[in-house]
Amino acid sequence: MGLESALWEATRPAFRVRYIHDPTSTPRVPLYASYGFATGPTARAKLARIVRKAPEVVVKVTGRQRGGVHVKAHLEYIGRKGEVDIETRDGEILTTKEDVADRAAEWSDTLQWRSRPTVSSVSLIFSMPEGTDPDKVLGAVRALAHAELSDNHDYVLALHTDTPRPHVHLTVQAEGLDRTRFNPATGSTQSLP
Repeated sequence: MGLESALWEATRPAFRVRYIHDPTSTPRVPLYASYGFATGPTARAKLARIVRKAPEVVVKVTGRQRGGVHVKAHLEYIGRKGEVDIETRDGEILTTKEDVADRAAEWSDTLQWRSRPTVSSVSLIFSMPEGTDPDKVLGAVRALAHAELSDNHDYVLALHTDTPRPHVHLTVQAEGLDRTRFNPATGSTQSLP
């Protein structure tokens, strides 16, 4: 057994990494990973990236907003009360408090018939290592959101560069056009009961 194989066996993860790729990059560069059971060339490629210290994005689910007031407060936070651009799925920029309030009301409007508070939106953050080009981070998250969400879910993006690590806030409307709910744990949607 070679040194690389021995190293791989010693550090073999207990899950399979599923990579989502940037469709515009050549060669295809992974944007993020999800869970599973790791084997084969994908895991070896990840190990090779770790060895050469390639930067990887950290993705966190930072919250779930319930109702229009909560969504509005979250959008004001990621927009830094108008100081940071909030980009919509269609590429528009929410520029005023009224735009933010309208989006929050729109996202919570479909949930008013329910008897108990339901999640209106899910917020995620994509963070890259210090020194990463902020525009590339925003472009990668924009491409990911467009490829994975735009067919069914509305979303907004906000790039923050106020820390050494550039990060993008992605907030996804929980209920899709086909009435399925966004599930960040699986990256998919699930039907309403």
